[in-house]
Amino acid sequence: MLKRLLGLVILSLILSSYDPPLSHLGGVVIDKNTSVPIDSAQITIMESYLLYTDSTGVFEKIRMRGIGSGLEMLVEKKGYQPKFFNFSEGVYNPDSTIIKLQPTINVYKPALSQNQLRFINSLIKIVFSLINVITLIFILVKAEIRWRYIWIIGILFINLIFNLLYFDFNLISYEIIHAPFFLEGYWNNPYSLKIAVPIISIVFWILYFSRRNLIKEDILEIRNESKHGS
Repeated sequence: MLKRLLGLVILSLILSSYDPPLSHLGGVVIDKNTSVPIDSAQITIMESYLLYTDSTGVFEKIRMRGIGSGLEMLVEKKGYQPKFFNFSEGVYNPDSTIIKLQPTINVYKPALSQNQLRFINSLIKIVFSLINVITLIFILVKAEIRWRYIWIIGILFINLIFNLLYFDFNLISYEIIHAPFFLEGYWNNPYSLKIAVPIISIVFWILYFSRRNLIKEDILEIRNESKHGS
């Protein structure tokens, strides 16, 4: 039993995403309509890094540690619509990013504050991880669970993750294949609300409490099989 749990933890650690660090980040911010460089545009990275463009619209940061391909950035300038992007989408080159801001007269206010977003994201990640971990342990402990390894594989691989922009809750991206719990911290994704759904664990518990006969084997059958095996 202990070996199974240890193997499950190791496999989950391997499945959890790792973003290789970036050593350089740079680019230029321009007006989308006129292509004129934008001076003093604020670029916020991971909440702890603040960059500002110079008179030619250029920004640069060298030797950034602990930042990977899932890096989120928010570019803001008064009179322009804020621009959000994530390097994991593969659209932007971190070495020479060209950011085009759309002029606007509207004042954008986020639907959630940073503290509210941080709290909700942390709560969702904890609940999501706990549900999957408890379900995995329950399946391993209960000998009469049918299709044990199918359930385990499903929980390890199939989890729904929806990333919503915290400004207006627009869908940024979604994932179907995801590890059963989160290892990365909040700071890499300070602008997206993550809705994590442990879909296989939810299906398991619905069946267990409503149609238990579908996923539980008869104890007498298990005992007979063990006798024949011995």
